[in-house]
Amino acid sequence: MRRVFLPPFVATFAAFVLSGCVPAGTPAESPNEPVGGFTTELPDTPGIALLRHVLDEHFEARPANVKTVCATILSDEATPKALPESVETALIERYPELAPYDRCVWKGGQIVDSITGESARLYQVHSLECVASDDCTGMAGWISANLGAEYDQYRVNKGLAGWRFDKTGLAVMS
Repeated sequence: MRRVFLPPFVATFAAFVLSGCVPAGTPAESPNEPVGGFTTELPDTPGIALLRHVLDEHFEARPANVKTVCATILSDEATPKALPESVETALIERYPELAPYDRCVWKGGQIVDSITGESARLYQVHSLECVASDDCTGMAGWISANLGAEYDQYRVNKGLAGWRFDKTGLAVMS
């Protein structure tokens, strides 16, 4: 039997390549790929990618005190409004626990579910500024009341592994 000697760096390199290591940050699936039998595509934009990132974090953590979750992306206006129907439908298809935007309403200084009256949480992406279509900064997080919000600042880049999200700071916490 013939033995083959591999230098240590070859074995290390092979282990690194086969392990699927990726650069720092959090890569995400391409948001426009119909994964898991989804029938509606999502636009492949930095805003949608960042919104999916914060929704992923929320639904992985599953806070017990949050029953209703809605989502939007603020454009140049400061007043939140529903996403286009096709985008909202595609998000709800991916996140069955996500409620349509219109379910989250302001009442008495807090956001509540318009059907149940229980407190709700609205996830938002805003202040998105891009130097290129795949290189942006912005804020994303949630609000539940006048004094109940948490937003982080992000740098959003698209590379070969998909969208990548790096927190660059805590923007608001109340």
